[in-house]
Amino acid sequence: MNVGIIGDIAQAEVQFRSKNLHLNAVSPENIPQFAKDLKGTKVVTMTPASGGPLIGFSWADNQPWKDVRVRRAMSMAMDRDQIAKGHLRPEGLRGHRREAGHVLEHAAVGGLGRVLARPEGARTSARVAAYLQHNVAEAKKLLDAAGYNAQKPLEMDMVYPGVYYGRDWPTRVDTFQSMAADTGVIKMKHASIDYTKYIAGYWRGGAMFEGINQKVAAQFPPGGAAAATAFEWLISYFTPKGVSTAVASAWPQAWTRC
Repeated sequence: MNVGIIGDIAQAEVQFRSKNLHLNAVSPENIPQFAKDLKGTKVVTMTPASGGPLIGFSWADNQPWKDVRVRRAMSMAMDRDQIAKGHLRPEGLRGHRREAGHVLEHAAVGGLGRVLARPEGARTSARVAAYLQHNVAEAKKLLDAAGYNAQKPLEMDMVYPGVYYGRDWPTRVDTFQSMAADTGVIKMKHASIDYTKYIAGYWRGGAMFEGINQKVAAQFPPGGAAAATAFEWLISYFTPKGVSTAVASAWPQAWTRC
């Protein structure tokens, strides 16, 4: 078996057209066109993955994310439905006899099934669900209560490794940036860095990091932690020594029970 590892998705698509690669080589937005152009191409849908992109906060001492109001404001600034429809474009597959949709994720990803706390799900409390809804007005109130406003904006970096995880990664950050700006308070900057530096200092950095242009920062990783079960997901993301910990030593009441 020969396995081709090509980090540049544009080059991978060229190789797929040339039939040198046979699967997982086309960006989501281009799948409908490839299926139309290349006779014999099969579009296969599957259950939600057990890993998905997320916004990860830094838990370093000089970061504002320790204030739950700031975290909730960022969450409510994001329009998850529009992010999914704009970047995943599931409707583009319907002409290929495939029904594709999206799952709105919370602390656990879609592939984990019934443990997932969906914004609209019966297993999600009304209080938690409220922070998963797009609500710019409420986000502004929370930021104001935390001491941030138009005169004192929350300026931050969104750190990510360029196009390593996908050609549309900078475009996705553009979307986050625009939605955050709608609050009139959060000013998000792109902070694209080399992949090896990103892995060491951010995705595997113990959730203790600063930005590139300024101290305040969040990161945008792919969310893959090889977690096949809810317990593996918990250990990977919600324990201090988890390979992709998103919480550092916060919430000991959660990870001490592992």
